[in-house]
Amino acid sequence: MDNFFKFALIGIIIAFVMNLSPKQVELKPSEINQWFNIAEKYDGVKYEYGGDSFEGIDCSGYIIKMYNSIGSYIFKYKNGYALDVSSQALYEYNTKYIEFGDLKKGDLIFYDVDNNSKIDHVMLYDRADAEGNIWVWDAAYKIDEKLINKVSHRKATEIFRKNPKYGRPLKLKLANDIFDLLK
Repeated sequence: MDNFFKFALIGIIIAFVMNLSPKQVELKPSEINQWFNIAEKYDGVKYEYGGDSFEGIDCSGYIIKMYNSIGSYIFKYKNGYALDVSSQALYEYNTKYIEFGDLKKGDLIFYDVDNNSKIDHVMLYDRADAEGNIWVWDAAYKIDEKLINKVSHRKATEIFRKNPKYGRPLKLKLANDIFDLLK
C-alpha cells in the first residue's frame, strides 16, 4: 500500500471522527493533462473484464487508474465511499452531468452497451476533429461487433446509438483538506 493511499485512508477516518463532509471538485487542467500522460501509457494493453493493471484492464479500471495518477483513490458511492467503482457509479456519484455540446478534453462519455438501462461503459473524451469525429481513449473488448480487445485511442463511431451520457469528472477534496490541517 503506497503512502498516499495510507494518508488518504487516514484522512477519511479523521473526517468521520470529526464529522467532516468531503467535497467533490472538478479536476484542475494540470490533472487532466496528467490523465492524458497516463492514458497513453496504457495504449495497446489487453482488455480484461475486472482488470486494473498493465496485464489487463477494463473501462472503469482504466478511468480509476487516471484518478489514481492524480492522487485520488477514494470515490463517492451511494451514501459512502469506495476504493473501486463501476462505470455506473462513476457516472452517478463522481461526475457533474453535462450536455454533449459542453464536452471538453478530459470529460467522460458513458453508455449502455446492452440497452438494459444500466451504464456499463465509460470512455475518456479527447477531442472532436474537423470532420466531427469524436476521439476517445477507451478500454474495450468489442465495439459494434468489431473485436478491439485493448486500450486504444480511437474514433467513437458508436456512441450516438448507445444513449450516451456525459460527465465532467469530480474528485473528493477531503484528503487534501485533512493534509492542509495537519501541516
